[in-house]
Amino acid sequence: MKKLLLFITVIFICGAAIAQTIRWHIGDTVYQTTTCNAGESITPPTAPEKFGYSFREWVEYIPIEYLESTGTQYIDTGVLANNNLKIDISFSDVRKWIVGAVEIAGQVDDFGIASGAIRFGTRFVAGIQLPTGIVNIKEDKNGYAINNVYKSWDETAVLEGRKNIYLFWAKGSSVAKSGKIYFCKLYDNDVLVRDFIPVLDKNGTPCMYDRVENKFYYNAGTGDFIAGPVLNE
Repeated sequence: MKKLLLFITVIFICGAAIAQTIRWHIGDTVYQTTTCNAGESITPPTAPEKFGYSFREWVEYIPIEYLESTGTQYIDTGVLANNNLKIDISFSDVRKWIVGAVEIAGQVDDFGIASGAIRFGTRFVAGIQLPTGIVNIKEDKNGYAINNVYKSWDETAVLEGRKNIYLFWAKGSSVAKSGKIYFCKLYDNDVLVRDFIPVLDKNGTPCMYDRVENKFYYNAGTGDFIAGPVLNE
């Protein structure tokens, strides 16, 4: 795992203010150099996400290609499936629900994307044939797009939203789930509220990292997630 280091070199200039040269390192590589006078405030560099670090929060993680559930692992996003919801998710190898907020089918506060169905409150489409390989679905109250092929609902959907959205699960469903998620973005009223990417934390535990909250989300079920290949290594 790469280590994030900060080296500060102080340069003395006679008859003038003391200048500081700050070198931001990732491993042995200088990522960015900042020069300022002593006592001045500095702005950390933009987070080099391809390396898996956030300078703002000093978070350390290793990005992986996907997070995989074998059927008993899932994540509670903490986001209610409300009528202003928009979702952008990439996944593969799904069995039953890959994301959902469903307890009793047919309720106006049900939401989910499954192997053969898409639901948004009062709108429900069954028998969908997903493409093979990695699938991207974007969905909101007006319609949905599968790999950028858009279809509108026959009328605007209504989603009251009294349930949290889960990844790899729909609450109340007894069918074993499995699948891989490559990323998931959740918007509330066009505001990005979750930006999940699959990672290994500093202890090597597979989980999701939310780049909005700068927070790790771990398995709320049983067993352990399977980690996909490490990226940018």
